[in-house]
Amino acid sequence: MTRHPAKSPLMAECIFFGAAAASRRHASGEPENESDTDRARELADAKVILFDMGGTLIGDHDYTNFVEGRILEAMKPGALQLIRDLAARKRVMLGIVSNTGHPPEAILRVFTEQIGIAVDVPIFSSDPRIDKVCKPRAKIYAITLEVIDMLNARAQGTTACDAIQPHEIIFVGDSYVNDCQLPASFEMRTVYLKGQDTHATSREIAAVTKYRYATVVCHDIADLRNVLTEAGYV
Repeated sequence: MTRHPAKSPLMAECIFFGAAAASRRHASGEPENESDTDRARELADAKVILFDMGGTLIGDHDYTNFVEGRILEAMKPGALQLIRDLAARKRVMLGIVSNTGHPPEAILRVFTEQIGIAVDVPIFSSDPRIDKVCKPRAKIYAITLEVIDMLNARAQGTTACDAIQPHEIIFVGDSYVNDCQLPASFEMRTVYLKGQDTHATSREIAAVTKYRYATVVCHDIADLRNVLTEAGYV
Protein backbone atom coordinates (compact mmCIF):
# COMPACT_ATOMS: atom_id res chain seq x y z
CA MET A 1 0.00 0.00 0.00
CA THR A 2 1.39 3.40 -1.00
CA ARG A 3 1.62 5.90 1.82
CA HIS A 4 1.80 9.65 1.31
CA PRO A 5 4.42 11.42 3.41
CA ALA A 6 2.65 13.37 6.15
CA LYS A 7 4.17 16.67 7.24
CA SER A 8 1.92 17.16 10.26
CA PRO A 9 -0.26 15.02 12.57
CA LEU A 10 -3.36 16.71 11.10
CA MET A 11 -2.28 15.87 7.59
CA ALA A 12 -1.65 12.22 8.53
CA GLU A 13 -5.03 11.98 10.24
CA CYS A 14 -6.89 13.52 7.30
CA ILE A 15 -5.21 11.28 4.72
CA PHE A 16 -6.14 8.24 6.82
CA PHE A 17 -9.69 9.53 7.26
CA GLY A 18 -10.00 10.20 3.56
CA ALA A 19 -9.54 6.54 2.74
CA ALA A 20 -12.99 5.89 4.24
CA ALA A 21 -14.66 8.80 2.47
CA ALA A 22 -16.38 8.69 -0.89
CA SER A 23 -13.68 9.15 -3.52
CA ARG A 24 -14.46 11.87 -6.02
CA ARG A 25 -13.61 11.99 -9.67
CA HIS A 26 -10.47 14.17 -9.59
CA ALA A 27 -7.58 11.78 -10.07
CA SER A 28 -5.12 14.25 -11.56
CA GLY A 29 -4.75 17.58 -13.29
CA GLU A 30 -6.15 20.95 -12.35
CA PRO A 31 -9.90 20.47 -11.77
CA GLU A 32 -10.63 24.20 -11.48
CA ASN A 33 -9.78 24.43 -15.18
CA GLU A 34 -12.82 22.35 -16.11
CA SER A 35 -15.55 24.21 -17.97
CA ASP A 36 -18.49 25.87 -16.23
CA THR A 37 -20.79 23.44 -18.04
CA ASP A 38 -18.93 20.35 -16.81
CA ARG A 39 -18.80 21.65 -13.25
CA ALA A 40 -22.46 22.68 -13.33
CA ARG A 41 -23.40 19.17 -14.42
CA GLU A 42 -21.68 17.81 -11.31
CA LEU A 43 -23.83 20.06 -9.11
CA ALA A 44 -27.19 19.47 -10.81
CA ASP A 45 -30.40 18.56 -8.96
CA ALA A 46 -29.39 19.67 -5.47
CA LYS A 47 -32.00 20.55 -2.87
CA VAL A 48 -29.74 22.22 -0.30
CA ILE A 49 -26.66 24.42 -0.57
CA LEU A 50 -24.63 24.84 2.62
CA PHE A 51 -21.95 27.50 3.00
CA ASP A 52 -19.08 27.79 5.39
CA MET A 53 -18.86 31.39 6.58
CA GLY A 54 -15.42 32.51 7.78
CA GLY A 55 -13.08 32.49 4.78
CA THR A 56 -15.94 31.67 2.40
CA LEU A 57 -18.67 34.31 2.67
CA ILE A 58 -16.72 36.67 4.94
CA GLY A 59 -13.05 37.23 5.69
CA ASP A 60 -11.31 34.81 8.05
CA HIS A 61 -11.31 37.40 10.85
CA ASP A 62 -14.40 39.42 9.92
CA TYR A 63 -17.09 37.90 12.14
CA THR A 64 -17.05 40.94 14.45
CA ASN A 65 -17.51 43.31 11.49
CA PHE A 66 -20.38 41.12 10.31
CA VAL A 67 -22.31 40.88 13.58
CA GLU A 68 -21.85 44.62 14.14
CA GLY A 69 -23.51 45.26 10.80
CA ARG A 70 -20.49 46.24 8.70
CA ILE A 71 -21.41 43.70 6.10
CA LEU A 72 -19.74 45.37 3.12
CA GLU A 73 -16.44 45.37 5.01
CA ALA A 74 -16.89 41.79 6.17
CA MET A 75 -18.15 39.96 3.10
CA LYS A 76 -16.07 38.55 0.28
CA PRO A 77 -16.51 40.22 -3.12
CA GLY A 78 -19.67 38.92 -4.74
CA ALA A 79 -20.81 36.92 -1.71
CA LEU A 80 -23.61 39.28 -0.67
CA GLN A 81 -25.26 39.30 -4.09
CA LEU A 82 -24.78 35.54 -4.52
CA ILE A 83 -26.63 34.56 -1.37
CA ARG A 84 -29.36 37.12 -2.04
CA ASP A 85 -29.85 35.72 -5.54
CA LEU A 86 -29.87 32.12 -4.31
CA ALA A 87 -32.48 33.01 -1.71
CA ALA A 88 -34.59 34.90 -4.27
CA ARG A 89 -34.66 32.01 -6.75
CA LYS A 90 -35.82 29.56 -4.04
CA ARG A 91 -34.51 26.59 -5.98
CA VAL A 92 -32.73 25.23 -2.90
CA MET A 93 -32.71 25.47 0.87
CA LEU A 94 -29.89 27.77 1.96
CA GLY A 95 -27.73 26.95 4.97
CA ILE A 96 -24.67 28.06 6.94
CA VAL A 97 -22.40 25.58 8.78
CA SER A 98 -19.69 27.55 10.50
CA ASN A 99 -17.30 27.68 13.44
CA THR A 100 -17.74 30.90 15.40
CA GLY A 101 -17.66 32.29 18.89
CA HIS A 102 -20.48 34.73 18.19
CA PRO A 103 -24.08 33.97 19.28
CA PRO A 104 -26.17 32.45 16.47
CA GLU A 105 -28.99 34.93 17.06
CA ALA A 106 -26.63 37.87 16.47
CA ILE A 107 -25.45 36.39 13.17
CA LEU A 108 -28.97 35.50 11.99
CA ARG A 109 -30.22 38.98 12.87
CA VAL A 110 -27.81 40.44 10.33
CA PHE A 111 -29.02 38.01 7.67
CA THR A 112 -32.68 38.83 8.24
CA GLU A 113 -32.52 42.56 9.05
CA GLN A 114 -29.66 43.79 6.87
CA ILE A 115 -29.20 41.24 4.11
CA GLY A 116 -32.90 40.50 3.85
CA ILE A 117 -32.82 36.71 3.69
CA ALA A 118 -33.70 33.81 5.95
CA VAL A 119 -31.08 31.15 6.54
CA ASP A 120 -33.02 27.89 6.27
CA VAL A 121 -30.36 25.68 7.89
CA PRO A 122 -28.38 27.64 10.53
CA ILE A 123 -25.65 25.53 12.16
CA PHE A 124 -23.14 27.44 14.27
CA SER A 125 -20.54 25.92 16.58
CA SER A 126 -21.39 28.51 19.25
CA ASP A 127 -24.95 27.16 19.57
CA PRO A 128 -25.38 25.47 22.98
CA ARG A 129 -28.20 23.36 21.53
CA ILE A 130 -25.57 21.34 19.64
CA ASP A 131 -23.16 21.27 22.60
CA LYS A 132 -20.93 23.81 20.83
CA VAL A 133 -19.49 21.10 18.59
CA CYS A 134 -17.33 22.47 15.77
CA LYS A 135 -15.80 21.45 12.47
CA PRO A 136 -14.02 19.16 11.71
CA ARG A 137 -15.73 16.91 14.29
CA ALA A 138 -18.01 14.48 12.49
CA LYS A 139 -20.88 15.23 14.87
CA ILE A 140 -21.56 18.68 13.40
CA TYR A 141 -22.12 17.20 9.92
CA ALA A 142 -24.41 14.50 11.34
CA ILE A 143 -26.39 17.19 13.19
CA THR A 144 -26.65 19.17 9.96
CA LEU A 145 -28.22 16.20 8.17
CA GLU A 146 -30.64 15.67 11.07
CA VAL A 147 -31.71 19.33 10.98
CA ILE A 148 -32.26 19.18 7.22
CA ASP A 149 -34.44 16.07 7.65
CA MET A 150 -36.47 17.80 10.36
CA LEU A 151 -36.96 20.99 8.33
CA ASN A 152 -37.88 19.02 5.21
CA ALA A 153 -40.48 16.99 7.12
CA ARG A 154 -41.91 20.16 8.67
CA ALA A 155 -42.14 21.85 5.27
CA GLN A 156 -44.01 18.88 3.81
CA GLY A 157 -46.21 18.50 6.88
CA THR A 158 -45.43 14.84 7.46
CA THR A 159 -42.70 12.65 8.89
CA ALA A 160 -43.36 10.20 6.02
CA CYS A 161 -42.02 12.62 3.39
CA ASP A 162 -39.28 11.81 0.92
CA ALA A 163 -36.05 12.47 2.76
CA ILE A 164 -33.40 14.71 1.25
CA GLN A 165 -30.47 12.47 0.44
CA PRO A 166 -26.91 13.54 1.30
CA HIS A 167 -25.95 13.61 -2.40
CA GLU A 168 -28.68 16.23 -2.88
CA ILE A 169 -26.73 18.58 -0.58
CA ILE A 170 -23.85 20.78 -1.77
CA PHE A 171 -21.32 21.96 0.80
CA VAL A 172 -19.28 25.05 -0.19
CA GLY A 173 -16.16 26.25 1.61
CA ASP A 174 -12.57 27.37 1.59
CA SER A 175 -11.20 24.59 3.82
CA TYR A 176 -10.49 21.36 1.96
CA VAL A 177 -10.63 19.32 5.18
CA ASN A 178 -13.61 20.95 6.91
CA ASP A 179 -15.71 21.71 3.84
CA CYS A 180 -14.85 18.89 1.42
CA GLN A 181 -13.21 15.85 2.99
CA LEU A 182 -15.52 15.62 6.01
CA PRO A 183 -18.79 16.38 4.15
CA ALA A 184 -17.76 13.89 1.45
CA SER A 185 -17.56 11.20 4.13
CA PHE A 186 -21.30 11.80 4.64
CA GLU A 187 -21.84 11.52 0.85
CA MET A 188 -22.53 15.23 0.32
CA ARG A 189 -21.29 16.91 -2.83
CA THR A 190 -18.69 19.57 -2.22
CA VAL A 191 -17.23 22.74 -3.72
CA TYR A 192 -13.69 23.72 -2.75
CA LEU A 193 -12.91 27.43 -3.11
CA LYS A 194 -9.24 26.83 -3.73
CA GLY A 195 -8.25 30.45 -4.27
CA GLN A 196 -9.75 31.48 -0.91
CA ASP A 197 -7.98 28.79 1.13
CA THR A 198 -5.35 30.58 3.19
CA HIS A 199 -4.32 27.58 5.29
CA ALA A 200 -1.14 25.83 4.18
CA THR A 201 -2.03 22.43 5.69
CA SER A 202 -5.44 22.41 4.03
CA ARG A 203 -3.93 23.27 0.64
CA GLU A 204 -1.29 20.57 1.07
CA ILE A 205 -3.87 17.90 1.90
CA ALA A 206 -5.88 18.96 -1.16
CA ALA A 207 -2.80 18.55 -3.36
CA VAL A 208 -1.81 15.19 -1.84
CA THR A 209 -5.31 13.77 -2.32
CA LYS A 210 -5.53 15.37 -5.78
CA TYR A 211 -8.80 17.12 -4.91
CA ARG A 212 -10.69 13.83 -5.01
CA TYR A 213 -13.01 14.84 -2.15
CA ALA A 214 -14.11 17.99 -3.96
CA THR A 215 -16.92 17.40 -6.42
CA VAL A 216 -16.08 20.74 -8.00
CA VAL A 217 -13.14 23.11 -7.54
CA CYS A 218 -13.69 26.85 -7.98
CA HIS A 219 -11.18 29.63 -7.62
CA ASP A 220 -13.42 31.99 -5.64
CA ILE A 221 -16.98 33.25 -5.13
CA ALA A 222 -17.07 34.82 -8.62
CA ASP A 223 -16.08 31.50 -10.21
CA LEU A 224 -18.66 29.70 -8.06
CA ARG A 225 -21.37 32.10 -9.19
CA ASN A 226 -20.62 31.27 -12.84
CA VAL A 227 -21.01 27.56 -12.11
CA LEU A 228 -24.20 27.96 -10.06
CA THR A 229 -25.65 30.19 -12.78
CA GLU A 230 -24.90 27.55 -15.40
CA ALA A 231 -26.57 24.97 -13.13
CA GLY A 232 -29.70 27.14 -12.83
CA TYR A 233 -29.53 27.96 -9.11
CA VAL A 234 -28.91 31.69 -9.66
